[in-house]
Formats: sequence, C-alpha cells, structure tokens
Amino acid sequence: MFKKLVLVMLGIFIVTSMAFAGTDNRVIIDAVTLDADPTSAASVSVYMQDSRQTSFFVDYDEIEVGGVSATVTAQVSYDNINWLAANFYDYDGTSTLQTSEILDTDCWYYFWLNPDLIVPFARIRVVCNNCDVDDNVDVSVYEVVNK
Repeated sequence: MFKKLVLVMLGIFIVTSMAFAGTDNRVIIDAVTLDADPTSAASVSVYMQDSRQTSFFVDYDEIEVGGVSATVTAQVSYDNINWLAANFYDYDGTSTLQTSEILDTDCWYYFWLNPDLIVPFARIRVVCNNCDVDDNVDVSVYEVVNK
C-alpha cells in the first residue's frame, strides 16, 4: 500500500513539475515598419517575475537601403508605468554590458537582460535612424523565457 502511495505521489510531482517548467516564446513586436511615421516602436511589457531567464531576438530587415539603421534598447520598470534604461548582454559582446545596439544590415540580433536586474517588467524599444517615407525598415522582436 505504501509503495503505491509513493508511486502515485511521484507521478503527480512529475506531471505538475512539467506543467510549470519549460520555455515560452512569444512575439512582442510584430513586423512593424519604421519610417517617417512611426520612427520607433516599443514592445508590450514582459513580466519577468516568474522566469529564470529572459532573452530576445530582433529580426531586422531594411526595405530600402539608404543609410538607415535601427537602435535597439531595453527598458525596465517596477510598476509597468515608469520606465528606465537597462543594460543587456549580446552574443557578440560576451561579458560586456551593452546599453544599446545599432543594426544597419539585415540580420537577427540576440540578447538577454542583465541577470543582476531584479525588476518585474521589461520592454524592448527600437528606434529607426535616418528613416523617411522611402527609406524604412521592418522590425520584429521575439521573447524567449525559461521558467
């Protein structure tokens, strides 16, 4: 009887631990074209309190090549209203904290927030530089969360 109870409890533990762990992915900026209007886009806020790690992918695509670029920054908030600039790491910079990254050729850019930040909310902001009606970029941002 005791063995059956232990096996049932172990089974319940395994099933519930799988339900609450894992990786979640979502689009937080969905194919926005930045040009003369709008020149920037901010993502929806990301709730980070329930995650162990949060990272981001930016898909940058120049529609018209003409000296345009986009600046990627991260912001954090304690109340989802007041936002402050945040540092992040990227794949190329290894151990160097970044405050922003300028993308000027079609690419995928990968980065993650400084793990020392203890804040509940974050968002990603992308600003187009030298954009006008015929010089513009398409931007998408994806969040990957490890719970």
